[in-house]
Amino acid sequence: MLDWYNIALTNIVDTNVEMVSEIDDARFESLVADDDQRLLAQAIAQLKSARNRDIMGALLIEHKDKKQVCILLGLIGAQFDRVLNRAKTRLLELMIPF
Repeated sequence: MLDWYNIALTNIVDTNVEMVSEIDDARFESLVADDDQRLLAQAIAQLKSARNRDIMGALLIEHKDKKQVCILLGLIGAQFDRVLNRAKTRLLELMIPF
């Protein structure tokens, strides 16, 4: 289990859109551009799937790149893309009520 959520709740980190350079969903980037890391960490913690929490936490809270996350979670590139798209959709659903 990653301890990104402990880091996020105790350390508010400067938000950098660079960490999500592979993610080109403008709505998602605008959420990340907001300075409220605590809100983001709380939303990530509410994701039901541990893998979704891990991938989003690693990218958005720990600022890891795609290669680092793939190694950490044992994913190959295509798997990473699928898992990321699913996790991104679930996170957006939590943060933006439809």
